[in-house]
Amino acid sequence: MPLFRRRSQDVPHICFFLARLGSGGIGKMRIHLTRALVRRGYRVDLVLGDLSGPYVGQLDKGVRVHPVHSSHGLLGIPLFATYLRRRRPRAVVCEKLRVNVVAHRARRLAGVSCRIYASVHGLLTHKLYHEGLDRHKVRKKERLIQRWYGENDGFLAVSKGIAVDLHENFQVPGHKIHVVHNPVVTREVMDLARHEANHPWLKDKTVPVVVSAGRLDKQKGFDTLLEAFAGVVRNGNGRLIILGEGPQRPELELLIDRLGLRESVSMPGFVDNPYPFMRHADAFVLSSRWEGFGNVLVEAMAFGTPVVSTDCPVGPREILEDGRLGRLVPVDDVPAMTEAILETLRSKPSPEPLIRATGRYTDEQAAQGYLKALGFE
Repeated sequence: MPLFRRRSQDVPHICFFLARLGSGGIGKMRIHLTRALVRRGYRVDLVLGDLSGPYVGQLDKGVRVHPVHSSHGLLGIPLFATYLRRRRPRAVVCEKLRVNVVAHRARRLAGVSCRIYASVHGLLTHKLYHEGLDRHKVRKKERLIQRWYGENDGFLAVSKGIAVDLHENFQVPGHKIHVVHNPVVTREVMDLARHEANHPWLKDKTVPVVVSAGRLDKQKGFDTLLEAFAGVVRNGNGRLIILGEGPQRPELELLIDRLGLRESVSMPGFVDNPYPFMRHADAFVLSSRWEGFGNVLVEAMAFGTPVVSTDCPVGPREILEDGRLGRLVPVDDVPAMTEAILETLRSKPSPEPLIRATGRYTDEQAAQGYLKALGFE
């Protein structure tokens, strides 16, 4: 018997093959999902090209981590092939196109049979044609998609909008696409939200406080939010806290000064626990120009906090049920966002419908969706 052959009770049910966990929302969702799968008794492997990032240390002890030190082409293929021969997972879930391609090529090299799925967290059309990729990179990705996407046993889309994009623009058969929402709401998240909000504006609240969160970059539209919030301040009292860090900080700091908002806006940077901020806020705003889902909207809603969002592609309209659960405004429309924030602060929507709606986005719901899509249940 070959040395790499494993007893059936050791063979992983699911392998997640990622370039890295990172420090953003996708990494956090992987932590939530793998914990839920382990709780259900499934054996889970996590293969990482890069072990850096804050979430690796938060993995459940039942998750076996396998570093391959590279998820790129020529180096990644033999490394992942070695893993496949040794561990023989039943299903492999990949993120990023290049990781998906490495998985397929490694499966051929290893000579093993396992199902391979692509997990898609953003609009592929936006990534290819609206994020500044040069023509050479676009054509290369188009060729890879045409050659390898058809080899996938299935696709896991985090929103209906992504599913439509895959089907209509990349000819992925509908029966191969499974919409499984992100595992946003967990017991741990709700427990963390009960901690004290470490900000003076929330500890001793004298005026309404609006919170937003995300990477400080063009996608998140914080420049539009600041312009809109200047209108909120002119029409009444209010303060804004933006959680997160990123390359646009210097530009946003200058905009805060230009708008005269230094006493009304706080940007404390990345915080380990953003949930008390969301729970104690009078409103939460997502100002993105595009999304794949919109985790932060669901997080805020889980605490009953009223929400305002841009009607960006894709995710917010689906989460907010066409505006029934929160105001939707056009992308980059400053007056509309100002009016929506003011009206939300004045009307103080009931928290119960928001909390009930987030029952679709729990870790248990996501785990069940994954297991069904991967053929385990």
